[in-house]
Amino acid sequence: MSQPTRQCRDCPADISHRHFNAERCEPCAVIRNRTRNNLLQRTRDLRKTQRYRNDPVYREKRKGAILARRRERYATDPAYRKRVLARNRVDQRKRPYVVKASVRSRRRRAALGGNKTRRCLPALIEAQGGLCGICGEALPSDLSTIEVDHIIPVSKNGGNEIENLQAAHMACNRRKGARC
Repeated sequence: MSQPTRQCRDCPADISHRHFNAERCEPCAVIRNRTRNNLLQRTRDLRKTQRYRNDPVYREKRKGAILARRRERYATDPAYRKRVLARNRVDQRKRPYVVKASVRSRRRRAALGGNKTRRCLPALIEAQGGLCGICGEALPSDLSTIEVDHIIPVSKNGGNEIENLQAAHMACNRRKGARC
């Protein structure tokens, strides 16, 4: 009397009577389990990656390494470079006002000339006799509370030349705003 057999779900092989309750023959079952385990591992890895990707502490710690990896990939992988450039073009189409504003401000800064930096602050303080250019009171010795102010604001076509700059209290400069 012949033993009952059953066909494997994945291939034409017959399943022996000892494994009659199984749906697959042994080789197919091994392959399926291996594939399933690989898929589970990839899913776990993906979740871990997503968790790290969204974790601000991790991102802050690894910022330099992440940027270096992106730069290297951008330089070596043409497909990645193409995706990045396409994404930037989409961003520009979605928010053209931001791009136009940043281009305008870059052009305006380039046209201003001069160099308004905190390096010229000690010279300004000395030229003003240690007094605030707006309120006329004495400036503190702590440079972190002193700002460089434009006498004629940049928005009113004032330049970055040293003649248009003055040292002022931070509060006075903020209160003045874009007025002459």
